[in-house]
This record gives sequence, structure tokens and C-alpha cells, in this order.
Amino acid sequence: MTSSAKTATSPAQPETATPEQLASIIAGNETDWRETIDGAGECRMLWVVPSDDAAVQANAFSCYLREQTIVLSTGNAARDLRELAPPNDMRSTYDETLSALDEISSVDLTGVCGEDSVPADSDECIQTLGTLFAAYNGFESVLDQWKPYI
Repeated sequence: MTSSAKTATSPAQPETATPEQLASIIAGNETDWRETIDGAGECRMLWVVPSDDAAVQANAFSCYLREQTIVLSTGNAARDLRELAPPNDMRSTYDETLSALDEISSVDLTGVCGEDSVPADSDECIQTLGTLFAAYNGFESVLDQWKPYI
């Protein structure tokens, strides 16, 4: 009776990506991310000042959907980036980008604020929205680092 030795397989290391491959992940979302970030302050005003105007209500709902979407899309982008290894000269940008993406995507926006047309009016939701808003500030400078590649 013979026994065969089993070899443990290690997970495959991601292939080193080109700057263009990495940048395409960012470029696919950048416009939407910047629009959400740029409109975040105005959105927060729409949520705190009640209005019976249907156009204002629709705009408030649209704002909240964009906020929910950025949380999801940053998580997807982080996942896609992790499937690729950066060239050595891009390691810093890559790492900073993952950190910023993770910071935004880890916010439990719908879990805390709900999935309704506007975020819940609670202290916990206000704090969560503040955390998300603060994460946006650093994210814009990270996006700027990708300009030479996009």
C-alpha cells in the first residue's frame, strides 16, 4: 500500500497589472463618484429642510440613491483592484486608493439610515452620514492621483 503526498496549493498571486488596467477601474466610476461628492452638501440640506415640492422631493431621493450607490460601487472597485497587483511604482497610489475605497464602502448607510427615499432622521444616521461625508474629503485627493493614468 502506497501513500501519495498531497501538495498544498496556495492561492494564485494576482498578475501584475498595467497602469491602464488599474486606471480603468477608477475611470469607470470617477465621474459618478465626483458628482456624488460634489453634491453631498446640497443633498444634506435637502434632507433636513422638509418640502412638499415634488421636484425637491425627487431631488432628495436621487441624492440618497447616489449616496447608496457610491457605497456599493467603491466596494466593487476595491474588489476589482485587489484582483490585480500594481506595478511597483504605483504601489503607494494603489494602497491609498484601496484604503479610501474601503473607508467609504464600509459605511453601513442603508443598514443605519434605511432604504427609504431619504435617510432616517436619527442621531445614528446623522453620525453615519457625517462619517461618509468625511471619507469623501480624502477620496477626492486620491482620485486626483489617477489623473495621469486616465
